Amino acid sequence: MSALLVAGALGVWRLMSPRSRREHEDVELSSSETIARPSFESTLFPPDSIPLLLAVADAIVPRFGAHPGAGELELLPRLDRCLTASPEGAEVFRRHWSSFEREIRQRVPFGAGRPDPEALHDVLAHWHLDYATESDPSLPASYFEGLRRNVLLAYYTSPAGWASVGYPGPAHTSAAAMGASLG
Repeated sequence: MSALLVAGALGVWRLMSPRSRREHEDVELSSSETIARPSFESTLFPPDSIPLLLAVADAIVPRFGAHPGAGELELLPRLDRCLTASPEGAEVFRRHWSSFEREIRQRVPFGAGRPDPEALHDVLAHWHLDYATESDPSLPASYFEGLRRNVLLAYYTSPAGWASVGYPGPAHTSAAAMGASLG
């Protein structure tokens, strides 16, 4: 678990790099539905797992009013940089993703290639509670806790995350804007 937290802590400085270009390709989910997916390819998560990863991210930081949920942003490049900041942490995430995904798929019904949001929320809430209250939490609970912390880190170090809490941005950009307005 400490490797998961180290990956997040060491990744903060990497998250401040410029955002990736907004290029999307459509991904077919079923015969009647497609979603846009960033063209960025994760080094940690297989391409067919991206819709589930984004659904989990949305369960962690859901849409609120005009503020997008985590899965609606170009979160994947930021999350990937955060998780790969530490080679040990990256290896932990890579090694355990398939068992985490398998656990979700066994517990949550899927429709049109996406997990049922309420059922997913219930499973993730159970794992979050398990991690918080047990002295020896289950592997899915520990994995989810590391993923949850890194999704929060990736989201709230982005301009959209700043806006969702009313933060105008770093001082150097805010000061420049204020200087320009003062004339």
